[in-house]
Amino acid sequence: MDTTAATFEELRYLNSAFYLMGCKWDNALKRVVHLDRTEMPHPDAPEDFRGQSIFHISVKPSGMKIFRAKAAQLKLFTAVYEEMARGTPCYIIILKARQIGFTTAIGLLILALSLLKEATNAMIAAHIDDSAYSIFEIYKRAYHFLPYDENDPDNPHNLKPKKEADNLTMLKFEENQSSMRSFVAKEGSLGVSKPHTYAHFSEMALWRGDAGQTLATALDSIPKVVGSIVFIETTSRGRGNAFHKLWESASASDERFQQTGERTDLWRPLFFSWMDDEDYRVTPPATWVKSADEVLFQLKARCDDAQLYWRNRKISEKMGTLGYEGAVAHFNRENPTTPEDAFAFAGDATFDAMGMAWLRKRFETRDPDRYDVFLAKSEVGVPGGAYPIITPNIASGPLRIFSMPREDGRYMICADPTRNEGDKPDDAAMHILDIDNIAQVGAFTLPIDPYDFADVIVAAALFFNNAFVVCENNNAGLGTVLRIVKELKYANVYYHGKSPGQAISEHVSAGFPTNKTTRPELITNGKRFIKELRVVLHDPETFDEMESYRREWDAERGKYVDEERPGESNNLVMALLIGLLVGNLKYRWFNKARRHHRSPAPMKPEGDVLTVRRFKEVEEVDKKSPAQLLSWREGE
Repeated sequence: MDTTAATFEELRYLNSAFYLMGCKWDNALKRVVHLDRTEMPHPDAPEDFRGQSIFHISVKPSGMKIFRAKAAQLKLFTAVYEEMARGTPCYIIILKARQIGFTTAIGLLILALSLLKEATNAMIAAHIDDSAYSIFEIYKRAYHFLPYDENDPDNPHNLKPKKEADNLTMLKFEENQSSMRSFVAKEGSLGVSKPHTYAHFSEMALWRGDAGQTLATALDSIPKVVGSIVFIETTSRGRGNAFHKLWESASASDERFQQTGERTDLWRPLFFSWMDDEDYRVTPPATWVKSADEVLFQLKARCDDAQLYWRNRKISEKMGTLGYEGAVAHFNRENPTTPEDAFAFAGDATFDAMGMAWLRKRFETRDPDRYDVFLAKSEVGVPGGAYPIITPNIASGPLRIFSMPREDGRYMICADPTRNEGDKPDDAAMHILDIDNIAQVGAFTLPIDPYDFADVIVAAALFFNNAFVVCENNNAGLGTVLRIVKELKYANVYYHGKSPGQAISEHVSAGFPTNKTTRPELITNGKRFIKELRVVLHDPETFDEMESYRREWDAERGKYVDEERPGESNNLVMALLIGLLVGNLKYRWFNKARRHHRSPAPMKPEGDVLTVRRFKEVEEVDKKSPAQLLSWREGE
């Protein structure tokens, strides 16, 4: 524990705030506990508040009641005290189930500290106006219901300070000049007006625009000193977004802290399952019989029958509109049992979340073999006088290879060039697909010039048995395609609009155009392949990009659109979608997959394990062996 005077002073304020909330730090137990019935939350509090909080909260449908911290909220307060006792600013990131009460607990803690300390500023931010308003109402309602006798302003039991400002977005106290303001999280503007002591960021996973940049701007207004307190509390919205990256970084740092006592990240991660709420339980009827899935879930989650039956009822409520799989996915997102549950499912994801989770679990290769790839010039050999050089580069090779080319293998390369411009150049992306097994055997990403990218594509194509090349020809991609065809003279290239047997002419163009006509077809075809598990993927970066792809309402265009989050790349996604569509058109992949796979029965969740009926388990299958993979696919 830090022993500086500043830390002792801040801990004194914090424990006084706990008292106002009906709890205290217990030095013997080393945690925050409820006040006993003889203790007063404040020396001047009315007698009927003995052993209780001075704050009231709104409860549906009964109205107002005195706040009493739940077990999960006491754990949060304990974490705040522990962080402050270390003599560091308190940065806490909370991944949670819905309706556990953290928004209320955080709001009351910041309000209590604002009542006690002079000249503090607090910012409260949410993703939309309605949410920001609803959260700020928790602060204002608790203030307005503080003990106060309007007929006797001099009553010593009056605990509500006079206000200088009280409107929809601001509450400021007259005497100590502390204030709280409500914001909508917007990139470039959050928190820039003044320094802040406290911050409450709600549902960061839903923030519009570049959430990471918005958060960074807001954090710049908060001094990194003991006494500063920042909360992020949110449910998950899938992988790959700013919140997921922040959580992963904080979790890795916390794991290091548990081992060495040192953190590499400011944030302390706290996960709260739905089972952490003592209200999430219903006594099951005597006639209730658990399903096999529920028995397995109970064994893994270690929940009791009352909790399991509550889960059963919540899933049943959604089955009419979402079906069984959809209802379970919805429950896991809104009420996760583990952090992995929270990030595995996202209802607004473009690509089927359960299909993505299944493919990732079975096939993802976390540490692929990495290579550099070059095209060497030669006077003899292949057309164009060139040959490929593929060299190992374990640390940073941009080409990931999951399976080396078979002697008789047929391969396709699908590529999406990029404009290498600006402060944050986007990556050019390329996939190598096994035509016969409909499997990803290689992937490439690098912010490379479109002209040089043509060399990479041809080198990889030559290495993979003169692979069939399909490259997006939009904008800079046209230069890549023309260099492949005209300068490098590589002939095995896709021509858009060319029928089988038709000669190449001015009526057809090399490469694939992505436009308002072809893009919806790309998305629809790709969604089918993922939902029905017709393609095998190995690349972690591909999984991350696909899981961050979102279907969101575009108010300007008046329709839903499927696109990457702001600040995220989509080149791996688009390259894969182009490959799947062209492969399906040229090689009838979907029909071929149907023969191999038959019709997969719906997936049923078994705890955190997804199974597919008619699919054999593949733990024993070597992921890098297409022959074994094909054999598995053809089996019952």
